[in-house]
Amino acid sequence: MRADFYLLNTPQAEIRTFTCRLLQKIYQKKLSTYLYVQHTEKTKEWDHYLWTFNDVSFLPHQCYTLDITSSAPILIGSIKPQSKQDVLINLTDSVPDFCEQFPRVVEIVSSEETEKSLARKKYQHYRTLGFQLHTNAI
Repeated sequence: MRADFYLLNTPQAEIRTFTCRLLQKIYQKKLSTYLYVQHTEKTKEWDHYLWTFNDVSFLPHQCYTLDITSSAPILIGSIKPQSKQDVLINLTDSVPDFCEQFPRVVEIVSSEETEKSLARKKYQHYRTLGFQLHTNAI
């Protein structure tokens, strides 16, 4: 298992753009992704972001709920997924208890101190779980 921390030199507001670009790259590599968000309202927001991110391309995605079966390469949800994806992008404040079902986990960290502090705690948690840890300064 691998955990990648992307350290952005920008404020929290830029995380959305970076995440959309990262999702696009992952999709182009034909990998599936679960975008894990804090709550249902965030799921709807990310659904909107992915529809409007780029006016010349489309990122196929679906909002995840327990009562759907989806073959969409990008799922957005605030609950534990029942299906297998290649990559977990965690946009919540804590390490999900289901993170070990993913070969790769991504954490995106803004330049804000509160974000950095949370990221340090997450880093230690992933280390405890036995993840290979990588940091990428952007």
